Amino acid sequence: MIESAIPRIELLPDDIAARIAAGEVIERPASVIKELIDNSIDAEATRIDILIDEGGISRIRVRDNGHGIPSDQISSAFIRHATSKLKTIDDLYSVRTLGFRGEALASIVAAGDVKFVTKTESDLNASFLQFTSGIQGKISPYAAATGTSVEVSDLFAMLPARRKFIGKPLSEKRAVVRLVEEYIIGYPSIRFVLTDGNKELLKSSGNGILQEAVATVHGTKVAETLIPFEYDALGSKIKIRGLVGPPSLHRSNRNFMHLFVQNRAIKSRRLNVAIEQSYSGLIPRNRHPVSILLIQMPDEDVDVNAHPRKESVRFLDDNMVFKAVRNAVSNGLIDKKNSVIKRDDFFGEFDTAKSTRQKILLSAKSSLIKNRDDKGISELSAVDVDNLKDDHQFNTNFPFEFTQAVPILKPIGQFALTYIIAEGPEGLYLIDQHAAHERVQYEKILKSRNQSRGDVTQALLQTIVLEMSASELSFVEQIIDELHKVGWILGKTDGNAILLQGIPVILSSDALRKNRSLDAGLLFQEYISSFESEEGQSNPDLVSATLACRAAVMAGDVLNNEQQRVVIESLEKTSSPQTCPHGRPTILHCQQSEIEKAFLRR
Repeated sequence: MIESAIPRIELLPDDIAARIAAGEVIERPASVIKELIDNSIDAEATRIDILIDEGGISRIRVRDNGHGIPSDQISSAFIRHATSKLKTIDDLYSVRTLGFRGEALASIVAAGDVKFVTKTESDLNASFLQFTSGIQGKISPYAAATGTSVEVSDLFAMLPARRKFIGKPLSEKRAVVRLVEEYIIGYPSIRFVLTDGNKELLKSSGNGILQEAVATVHGTKVAETLIPFEYDALGSKIKIRGLVGPPSLHRSNRNFMHLFVQNRAIKSRRLNVAIEQSYSGLIPRNRHPVSILLIQMPDEDVDVNAHPRKESVRFLDDNMVFKAVRNAVSNGLIDKKNSVIKRDDFFGEFDTAKSTRQKILLSAKSSLIKNRDDKGISELSAVDVDNLKDDHQFNTNFPFEFTQAVPILKPIGQFALTYIIAEGPEGLYLIDQHAAHERVQYEKILKSRNQSRGDVTQALLQTIVLEMSASELSFVEQIIDELHKVGWILGKTDGNAILLQGIPVILSSDALRKNRSLDAGLLFQEYISSFESEEGQSNPDLVSATLACRAAVMAGDVLNNEQQRVVIESLEKTSSPQTCPHGRPTILHCQQSEIEKAFLRR
């Protein structure tokens, strides 16, 4: 009886197995488009047209002018693991095509209804094949030019459990735009056109000029400032070329950092760090450079089959590639031919203050170590022995954690133009002026969200036309209702631009910022850039939190004693004074008793 209750192990039916496999390859409309564009590029297309409706949920069409598929091979193309790109196991480690697993078309057919048209140069007619609910129709003659067209409709209609996890049309459109932008930069010799319904979102020239491709994606102003470079790592066979921005060009997120290995767009946090290390000391903290790197190396040194969606690769020698990338960018920045100022000339006020802070801490650290070394070993207590982990370990075991209500505090001054030093019950308090004011502004914004537009908006005397990239515009469209609630007044245009007609009143009326000059257009663009870098928080809090960040005093702002007091008193009145909206601490407490112990008064 017990044995009969155990489920039997059985082979899944073909249709169920196909739909499970489709879910691994096809996550969303952008996944379909990625697979189809890869096939178009492998077919040596010089023009690729992408059409989407409702972000690709209701319809996708990718059409190219590549070499097409011979009519006698069309049915085989839709069989799982059927491919023209691999013959032996060794081919897997030297593959140069973007597609190679033979999964794409079979997975797409399992995920939606498909209309397929293809023609080779030698065919008299094109061939048409349709799949409905995964069932293949008959191949029939058709009138079309050389190339291939794949149209997918009702994505995941046969997989309702998966379809409910697809984002809203605006969110999916944005994902598609970002995907196509990567291809435009990675393949400047191919003409890409992306259309949403009747609106053209992206159009590249396909003239092979990388800088013009970047201009299509990020705008002419960005592209014109980029520095071209080439780097050949001696002995490692790694060749890197591309474009890097000068240190004056930086962003609050990594959306302007593009990496390509063997002509594949990849994501690599490690290589992003290598690039950012090249800018160390040149750009402010928590800012990111603009860069396009095209990396080539021997096929045997890189595994392109390391990720289910081919978004990352595996290197035979990670450290060698890391160093090559860092050196390539550094050399590009200091190359005299590019007239780039030397690294030391870029230290601004922020970095100077940071350097001064480090010198002060190192001085205090060496003083304490010296005093400790002057004590005989026999005089060291058990606590001293535990703390002597190495000769350069600095004792920072003060109980800084602060989880209580903010007491009445008296400001004493500023430290490093970033922290307010205050005196209060039981010791000293260190307040991060930006984080504290950000919390104050955040709660003000939350309270005003449901007020009338006149209460939260400062109308502009003149409408500002802001040119935006396609992905930025898609992002703004996605959150425009939430932006209106906090005071941004925006209008749409027919092109890739938006009309800025009003700004949140909190940006212009705050007492601590009233003397600061205001560039409304630049402020909105920085706001959107900051917003994108913080994705992961849920709306609508992210809209309010990002606005609070832009409306708060910044690190480096000089605050007089009265302004310091205003920040502290305002923080006392908030509901969650211990952290800013992003979760960073606003205040640290150094107890008087611990200070006295450190000075050996106890």
